[in-house]
Amino acid sequence: MVHDPVQLEKERPDRLRVLWLSTIGFTLMFAVWLMFGVLGVPIRKEFGLTDVQLSWLSAVAILNGSLWRLFAGILTDRYGGRLVFTLMLFFTAIPAYLVSRAGSYQELLLYAFLVGFAGNAFSVGIAWNSAWFPKEQQGFALGVFGAGNVGASVTKFIGPALIASIPPAGYLGGLIPGGWRFIPFLYAVLLVLMGFVLWFGTPRQDKRPGQGRPFLEMLAPLKYVRVWRFSLYYVVVFGAYVALSAWLPKYYVDVFGLPLHEAALLTALFIFPASLLRPLGGYLSDRLGARRVMYWTFGIILVASGVLMMPEGHIVLYTKGGTKEVMQFTMNVWLFTALVFLIGVGMGIGKAAVYKHIPTYFPRDVGAGRGLVEVDLLSGTVRRENLPEEVTAPPVVRGGVYVAAWDGRVRRLKAQALEWSADTGAEITAAPLVLGERVFVASRDGSLYAFERDRLLYRFQAGGHLSASPTFHRGLLFLASEDGFLYALDPDTGALRYKVKTSPVHAPVAAYRGVLFIPTWEGEVYAFDPLSRETLWNTAVEGEIWGGLALDEERVYVAAWDGVLRALDQATGEEVWSLEVGKVTAGLSYAAGHVYVATEEGRFLAVDQRGQVVFEATGLGAVQVPPLPLAQEILVANLAGKLFRFGVG
Repeated sequence: MVHDPVQLEKERPDRLRVLWLSTIGFTLMFAVWLMFGVLGVPIRKEFGLTDVQLSWLSAVAILNGSLWRLFAGILTDRYGGRLVFTLMLFFTAIPAYLVSRAGSYQELLLYAFLVGFAGNAFSVGIAWNSAWFPKEQQGFALGVFGAGNVGASVTKFIGPALIASIPPAGYLGGLIPGGWRFIPFLYAVLLVLMGFVLWFGTPRQDKRPGQGRPFLEMLAPLKYVRVWRFSLYYVVVFGAYVALSAWLPKYYVDVFGLPLHEAALLTALFIFPASLLRPLGGYLSDRLGARRVMYWTFGIILVASGVLMMPEGHIVLYTKGGTKEVMQFTMNVWLFTALVFLIGVGMGIGKAAVYKHIPTYFPRDVGAGRGLVEVDLLSGTVRRENLPEEVTAPPVVRGGVYVAAWDGRVRRLKAQALEWSADTGAEITAAPLVLGERVFVASRDGSLYAFERDRLLYRFQAGGHLSASPTFHRGLLFLASEDGFLYALDPDTGALRYKVKTSPVHAPVAAYRGVLFIPTWEGEVYAFDPLSRETLWNTAVEGEIWGGLALDEERVYVAAWDGVLRALDQATGEEVWSLEVGKVTAGLSYAAGHVYVATEEGRFLAVDQRGQVVFEATGLGAVQVPPLPLAQEILVANLAGKLFRFGVG
């Protein structure tokens, strides 16, 4: 999604308040959710519970903290995180207080289940922060919020000391309970206070990306197998983390004979890296790619777990001289702690990497999958069956549908109606660029027009025809022209910052990880660093490049007039694979792990990342605009203005 830089800067204080207060609230909720990890030891002693009965206390809390995440994420998208998070804080305070008054195991079990509702705060906070932060900042922002997992260590630190210092009879005649019961009482008070702080401390005008959207439409991402696969990744890096956080204190006490306060501190050595390294995981995923980080995460966890599962003992060799004991192995507390710490490092980084997978495979989907893994849902839908005549530019969906056509006009459509239109007076073959309320249109007369709705803000004149859409990247507009220059403009004023010589360009520039990828008319792809203004690599292909590129985390996809679709390595420009598809003048699209290409001969193909065709349709007529992936379908518009719909999956 493209964001208006002026609006982003204006909202920055509100955005940061949402991030920090939601992180604090989530830290508290996480502490409440996993408090039975430490409280379980004195509870077992007071109620005479078996290990199985004690395990059920933690299990029911964890279960209820997972059941409602999907719906909590959807409610946040529809009604805003401020309302949903505040209500959750107030609601969770009630069973937390009741835990402090429980008189039987059955009551504890019921209240523990209700307390577990606190775990659903994670889904609320993720969806809430995703709504406030632009895509390029979400990896770090969600990593910061996710670091609230460190709340699991709060009870480990304060619990043993408070349990020992507060007299069993409590204070004020038992109104304030003592012993282990003081902990849930304290949490109940803090939850209420946090609810008021969150409500009055966050912006009243909240973000509601799912407001007014049908419920079933918001569930659409769940039909993708990848969403469920990513949720299995999360079972490893988060589900196992929750289980270890809750069970390690008891394990240290029972297996290594440690006192409760030492067991709690050693458990914290696992919780800290598994929680606080989430921002690092988000940063590494932004820089290196989520898939690569995930491989390293699973490798670290696998190696450490392999050592942990080794049985204690030795191998006995029977020789002529008698028996001989070799490879003696004993798991002491320090080796155990070091290995668990290493697993925590992998889990902390891996949790952020799982979430960063989503923009790669579902760049247009958010909201519904937030309960399993968060997925960004498209804010607008194309309803109009016939676009304006002679459509040679792809529509852009940003709340409404922006359509530019050969007649020189750019139109905004919403709910099948024309909301407004603006006239450039020149033929348009490039898609408009939408930044908030501003729309930038490149025309064949070499001019870039900047509109605020239908009002002209300024006009920039390039040295040649503009057949490619402008690209917004790191605060600048980049405009590639057929005169062989790349122009860098101030988006607010249209002032020229600099220009560099390339080759004539007919297709839009693509941007990823601080690099511009420039497809030229002469059949070359350049990787350009806009900061150093240096070319990193250039690769020649056979035939002119008329359409735009497609990118994933590792590759650049390009289709040329020679009829070949190629995948190039982003780092080096080397060809990975190629596929005959037919002559292409339309740009490519990438979504959900597939490259979508439409040809001059009327073919439409979906190609996977290995270069295999997974779907093909023919007879569409000449297509000169890229396919448009939506949540449930792919739209293809031909040169005559006819719109075709293809289901996804």
